[in-house]
Amino acid sequence: WNDLSNSFWDAGNYGRALECLQRATEIKALHLPNEHPDLVNASVFIGRTLVEMGRCDEARPALEKALRSLVKTLGWNHAEVGSALEAMAALNLCSGDYEESKRNAVRSAEIFAAVLGKDDERYTLPLTELGRIALETGQDSEADRHFQEATRGIEKTRGRDSPATAWLLEQ
Repeated sequence: WNDLSNSFWDAGNYGRALECLQRATEIKALHLPNEHPDLVNASVFIGRTLVEMGRCDEARPALEKALRSLVKTLGWNHAEVGSALEAMAALNLCSGDYEESKRNAVRSAEIFAAVLGKDDERYTLPLTELGRIALETGQDSEADRHFQEATRGIEKTRGRDSPATAWLLEQ
């Protein structure tokens, strides 16, 4: 189900991605304790998908709970916490809280850089959020810088003609 959801996500079909994520989470819930990082991380992906669909009010409680749980279980310097912070940055941007969005995106980028390295594809996610924030606040040259860095990272990991590269170029 997760591979399916990634394919739908990359194609911009967030409704189908959400359906797959919800089904995958139902299956995981049958076999994992409530606080297990894999199950909690599934909530992050669902919340992030809801944000992309513009359903920010639905996403907020799940993302806040997931972030608290991941920090408690894994500590602040873990890639899954970086993913949750990136999702929170997107949520904050969706609700117009640019300062909190930027704080979460910067922290997410710092975690990914420290834990995974800047060549890891996940490092590009908070860069994209920083680009969106800069665009929303009228800082076009800063936005361009973040988007260019994210695009280089995606092209390096997925290839110049991948759906992920196309998605990023549409931002």
